Amino acid sequence: MITLTPSRPDASTAASADPSTTHDSDQPAIAIVGASITGPTLALLLHQAGLTNVTVLDASEHLHTQAGGVIGLEHTSLAALDTLGVPQHEFVPFTSERVVAVKLAGRQETGRVHTMYPGRSTAWHLINSALLKRLPQGWLRLGSRVQDLTAGPDDRAQLRIAHTDPINADLVVFADGRRSTGRRLLDPGRDLRYSGYVAWRGQSPIVPPHLRDYTRLEPPGAGFHLFPIMQRDGSIATDWTFYLHHSDEEVRHLLNADPIGRTYVLPHQITPQARQHVTDHARQVWSGLPSSARRSPKDRGHQHDDPGTRAGAGVFTETRRPFMARRRGLPRGAGEQGPLPVAAPASTATTGGALIYPSLSIPYLGVLPGPYSGRPMPGVHPCAAGRRRRPCVARRSIWR
Repeated sequence: MITLTPSRPDASTAASADPSTTHDSDQPAIAIVGASITGPTLALLLHQAGLTNVTVLDASEHLHTQAGGVIGLEHTSLAALDTLGVPQHEFVPFTSERVVAVKLAGRQETGRVHTMYPGRSTAWHLINSALLKRLPQGWLRLGSRVQDLTAGPDDRAQLRIAHTDPINADLVVFADGRRSTGRRLLDPGRDLRYSGYVAWRGQSPIVPPHLRDYTRLEPPGAGFHLFPIMQRDGSIATDWTFYLHHSDEEVRHLLNADPIGRTYVLPHQITPQARQHVTDHARQVWSGLPSSARRSPKDRGHQHDDPGTRAGAGVFTETRRPFMARRRGLPRGAGEQGPLPVAAPASTATTGGALIYPSLSIPYLGVLPGPYSGRPMPGVHPCAAGRRRRPCVARRSIWR
């Protein structure tokens, strides 16, 4: 895989890449599918390089208004954002790089490990907003759900969009998450597999005053993660994630959904039996702690002596925002990733994705690092299929 180090363009480069000196008709038409993080980042990098005939498509009808969960951005991603003029203070309100793992067994803490995460933890909505507001006017098209990809006029790619006219493009980039339409269309044999656990997530208005680090409570057979998060209205909350192992049958019973068919469940879709199931498991976890650690913050006058064991139970019990469930699915053939590493915050994939890989990889000028590196990826060329010309997939490596 090619690795590029982002660098800030000098004055001569910036002048030659000034979009005002170029014309859309002189440039290739580029369509990016997905407006979460990777899609807008790539669009801004293309804009910085002087390309102006770019369209970013997203199926959502409106910009997301709810607070997203915690994600991790490694230093390489932060450097790429810096080249785009996105300062860290805009999306990183809490700058700690420390990860605190608290081992729990029986009725006591059995160990505590401090490690350093090579980056920053932030919230999805903060980085998404910082990116989208920098897109040139007219580049973002919401409510544009891609349904098909065919060979259009002059063998250009043609995207069929629901309820509107198709879009022709010289280059199409799919940055639409684990349930990618592009993967379904171009590599349909590469299906998802359920990895065996669910991440239950929620946000609590209770914030332990000493909670500054990414904290992981690790009782036997589960994991409970805590980190402060800044919400859209400027208030601070605690974002928590409760990891539990579930069989395929348990997922179907609890959520009335197949773990592959639906990789995440929104708060209003959480069934009563699922909510009770998670609450019962949480009680089992907290029952192994000393009584002083199990009491709600209300019972203790909001006095938090410890950001980990003593606060975890209260944060869970005082959660007002309904929690959501995310199933971890991996594309077959992507390589065995294993559980999320102990030292890293969890990070989310792009639009609508479940928890996937331990850090967010942001591409730099079209180089896409991450789980697909080293695996031959499909190249596309038009071919005839009956009366309708469709893209054909040719196996070849895109890494040079």
